[in-house]
Amino acid sequence: MRRESGIFQGYFGPGNRAGRLIALASMLGAFIAASVSLCLGAVSAEAAAPSGYAPSTAWTVGAVASSPLPGNAAGFGAQIASNNSTGQQDMVLGTDTYSQDGINAPRFLPSAASVAALKDSCVVGRPVREQNNCASYLGTFTFPHPVIDPVIGIQMGGGGSAGGTQPYDWCVAGWNNTAIAAVNGVAPANGLLTLQSNSSTFVFANNALTLPQSYIDGTKCGAPTSYGIAYLKISGQVTSFRLANTWMQEVTKNTTNAVVSGVGVGGTTVNSYLPSADVSISKSAPATVASNGTIRWSIKVANNGPADSHGFIVNDAVPANVMKPAIVSAPSGCQLSGRNLRCSAAPPGCSGSANSTVPSWVDLACANSAQAGTTVLPAGSAFGPIVLSGVAPFAAGSVITNSATVFGTDSDPNLQNNDASVSTTVRAAPSLSLAKTADDSGVRNPARLGDVINYHFRSMNTGNTTLTQVQIIDRLPGLSALQYSWPGMPGTLLPGQSVTATASYRPTQLDIDAGHVRNTASGSANPPSGPAVIPTPSSTDTLLMAAPGISLTKTADASGVEIPARVGDVIRYHFRSQNTGNLTLTEVKITDNLPGLSALTYSWPGPVGRLLPGQEVTAMASYRVTQADIDAGHVQNTGTTVALIPPEKPISSLPSTVDTWFIDPAEAYLANTGAELGMSAWAIGFFGCGLALRLVSRRRKPTQTKSIST
Repeated sequence: MRRESGIFQGYFGPGNRAGRLIALASMLGAFIAASVSLCLGAVSAEAAAPSGYAPSTAWTVGAVASSPLPGNAAGFGAQIASNNSTGQQDMVLGTDTYSQDGINAPRFLPSAASVAALKDSCVVGRPVREQNNCASYLGTFTFPHPVIDPVIGIQMGGGGSAGGTQPYDWCVAGWNNTAIAAVNGVAPANGLLTLQSNSSTFVFANNALTLPQSYIDGTKCGAPTSYGIAYLKISGQVTSFRLANTWMQEVTKNTTNAVVSGVGVGGTTVNSYLPSADVSISKSAPATVASNGTIRWSIKVANNGPADSHGFIVNDAVPANVMKPAIVSAPSGCQLSGRNLRCSAAPPGCSGSANSTVPSWVDLACANSAQAGTTVLPAGSAFGPIVLSGVAPFAAGSVITNSATVFGTDSDPNLQNNDASVSTTVRAAPSLSLAKTADDSGVRNPARLGDVINYHFRSMNTGNTTLTQVQIIDRLPGLSALQYSWPGMPGTLLPGQSVTATASYRPTQLDIDAGHVRNTASGSANPPSGPAVIPTPSSTDTLLMAAPGISLTKTADASGVEIPARVGDVIRYHFRSQNTGNLTLTEVKITDNLPGLSALTYSWPGPVGRLLPGQEVTAMASYRVTQADIDAGHVQNTGTTVALIPPEKPISSLPSTVDTWFIDPAEAYLANTGAELGMSAWAIGFFGCGLALRLVSRRRKPTQTKSIST
């Protein structure tokens, strides 16, 4: 039988695939060469890409293989697969594009230098069931940035060759054994690597993968072999790993002396997978807030999976137009420095920081790199809520936009949900205040007509919107026109501005009668939208001091009384009553209780019974002298004025008294001559003559009256 030899003989090319793995596996084996009859490898259905992991993207096959990392890790550049040493040329990469489901993976093959002694001497002359190591070669994968808990998929390859006619004279089985020679440049410690595939398919011990004996036994002449993909998880932070691949062969049958041909050297297809954790952030706040009101934001982080998250950082900068930012509540790991919120979630013994090259990536610094693989936020769980608060600005229409971001330590397949913004608008709250004061320095005590009250007004825009058509309204009758002092354009007040105004008022008699002037002012203004703004009315009450008073003067006219007085002579009385106070008097009445006095006849300056301050009323009455009056020698009479002052309170004047005396003839003579008793005889004679003449003429003279007015 003709022997076949050569490094690349019989490995699978793009057009000779044995089957397909699922898309996440992204690997193919490339294996076997056969001489006469070739047993092709078949993919094991049990091998599936690890849940929650994303494969690297297409490889560029050549002297080295490179591929971007998945998700946002692609920003770090390509991961590199290369031979261990250029000088040693331990391995080469397949020159074709070996792909599964459109995703390419590098295929390692031993170099010519590493298989110089291979050819058929590996199996020729070997007894049946003797296992031979035909070739070993090294390959290194380097990540452009440390990754956490990567999974590597290694497609275990194998095949068989046979000679002669069925049932064949001889058969040879070939397969790969693959060991993880180093992680991060050093030999991996026990427990650092874990097999993720079904353990019945592969044997994993001492950090090495091999196919079980059942595989070798199943490599029957003329029957297809089976192989699959092994998934190995490397725990912690990983920057590189090295594979040591060994091509194993065994003669499983040889019944002749024919030369046995070995199986062509098979390649090993390798791909990497990274945990894919879609961390997202959501934020909520009210749509509107009151001027200078408290605003609250609620922030929540969710891990949408499919993988667990190994850490993340939340950042939020409270807007500059918000005062007094504070944390209301938050999980541990959140701090507010000034306006900047930072929440860091990391495994124990680790701390996170934003990467300067890929801002959407968080780097972990751990005392022990293996700790980086600790789950911080399981898939499907949430972190938060984080509640922040602050004081909103004053100005209406101010928009408060707050944004928060979250970035994780793992590959994130969706960066569209890593930031969230929410806007809140300050509600328009138009408001107008009014204050009014009264200056009564121009009011005398007691108050009089002509006094002046000066009013001062101040209206302030206490809202957060500009007000136009601002006016102060005071409807007090008799008030002078308001004199305004505007801070800017007349009729317009910006928030916080005030307008002042003054007006004067002269109290009326009605005000004085009431004892005060109560005055209420209001106002109005127009906001940019909505109804007019009406301030709370402002009132003043100015006291007017009262001083009621009334006087009465009474006189008697005795010209109707003869000398000597006779019964029926007439005395006429005259009354004058004046309002000497500052209040209006009503129901004014002069009283005189002299029996026999006629009814008083009044002369009023206005309405009957009413006297304004300073006004007076006069009255007259008559009286006829009685014998009792003549016997008494005089008529004494007293009068009083009574009235009402507001509100219906009585007042009276002091009494006014007049005393009318009757004069006998002798007294009249003495009064007219000024003579004294003891006058000379001629005087007596003269008196007698005069008396005689008086009696003859019966001429009347006024009687003596005494008037007492109090």
